[in-house]
Amino acid sequence: MHIRLEDILGYHFFEKGALDSALTRTSYAREHQEDMPGITDQNLLIVLGESVKKTALIHLLIRSGLENTDEIYSYIEKMEQKEMLAAINKKLPIEGFIRKGAEEEVLFANERENLVISTQNALIGAIFIDGGFEAAEQRIKSWMGEFLP
Repeated sequence: MHIRLEDILGYHFFEKGALDSALTRTSYAREHQEDMPGITDQNLLIVLGESVKKTALIHLLIRSGLENTDEIYSYIEKMEQKEMLAAINKKLPIEGFIRKGAEEEVLFANERENLVISTQNALIGAIFIDGGFEAAEQRIKSWMGEFLP
């Protein structure tokens, strides 16, 4: 499972636990706490990934020659729209790798896009922890670069 997903992401983890956490929804972690002691969910990685993504995008925009802060904020806003994130998720078929609890399996039909976007952010956070800012920025550039100026 890991190798296939890592090929999709274009990043191979040194620490597979970071990848596992990025894929684990809270409901799954709660349901498996007894049979998988120490299991962690993706919540902290989501927050970290959102921040790393924004920082990397700003860095990439500045390196592309943008100097006007209004333009930079406009691009960032555009990159954070659901339609844009959904387009990126089509390039990264990660949905089948997300570990969801039984209750989320039912809800997943209605919340599918949000869960995938959250997991994408968690994966960015996990890559940052595993390989540092440059590794995360390279992945973000490869996933979102076609939408940058």
